[in-house]
Parts: sequence; C-alpha cells; structure tokens
Amino acid sequence: MADHVSWLDVPLLASVTPGRMLAKREIGQYPVLGRLAARGGTLFIDRERLRALPATVGEITAALRAGSTVVAFPEGSTWCGRERGAFRRAVFQAALDAGVPVRRCVA
Repeated sequence: MADHVSWLDVPLLASVTPGRMLAKREIGQYPVLGRLAARGGTLFIDRERLRALPATVGEITAALRAGSTVVAFPEGSTWCGRERGAFRRAVFQAALDAGVPVRRCVA
C-alpha cells in the first residue's frame, strides 16, 4: 500500500515493485490506458456499487493467495502535501483473508 500523490505513482511503483495494481473501474474504460492496465493484470474496483465489493475483495484475496503482489492506494485518490484522505479498508480485508502481510511503500 502507498499514499497516492500523483498519476506518476503507478508507473513509478510498477518500475520497482512488480505486482497487480488496484484501480477504480473507470480506468479500465479509458481507451488506451484501460487496455494497457488490463493486460498488466490490474484489478478494478467499482466504487459506485457497494454490493460488488465482496466479489472484488474475493478477487483480490484470490490474487494474493496465488502469490501475486497487489499494489493499492487505500485513500482512493491523489493527495498533495500533508493532507490525507479517508482509508478504504476493503483491500486490508483481502490481505487478512489471504493471510498475507501488508507492506507500506514510502516515497
């Protein structure tokens, strides 16, 4: 997990931490970036449909159990400076369910 400061966070983290990114569903619908993200194994979360959350947590859990590293920005948005957003805890539930540790990436 990492704080999300800018859109550059994703390619920078991907260059040093191989893993599957967790992104909002809308990213998957971007014309070029969406296809690239899907090919790279990105897991998409629909933040507008809370009923879909258990299935998404299950998908993340399965990826973790299969040995994948999942890179997540639990605030779900970019924040500059010392401001921080509220943490979205679902990705942590997936780590608990999979029995894997959570590691924080610090910039």
